[in-house]
Amino acid sequence: MTTPSRAEIKVVVLAYEKRKGNKVVTTIRDIPGSLRLDTLKLIKKALGTGGAVVEDQLHIQGDRRKDLCTWFEKRGVRVRGERG
Repeated sequence: MTTPSRAEIKVVVLAYEKRKGNKVVTTIRDIPGSLRLDTLKLIKKALGTGGAVVEDQLHIQGDRRKDLCTWFEKRGVRVRGERG
């Protein structure tokens, strides 16, 4: 598993969506296809949450926008969209 770097991921877009009543997911867009699974595994481990790749996006369980902003910015990745 490789650690995504600034050279590989430059910008991500975060969003917040409600699903089926009270369930919430945080979506992450603009991650290159070859890095999606590795990035998802790293995020799930770092944040202790579930997630999946759905239609070229990462879906992370819960409203984790603040945590994800911090996680990406520590890796030198610019974050756009909803920051929570």
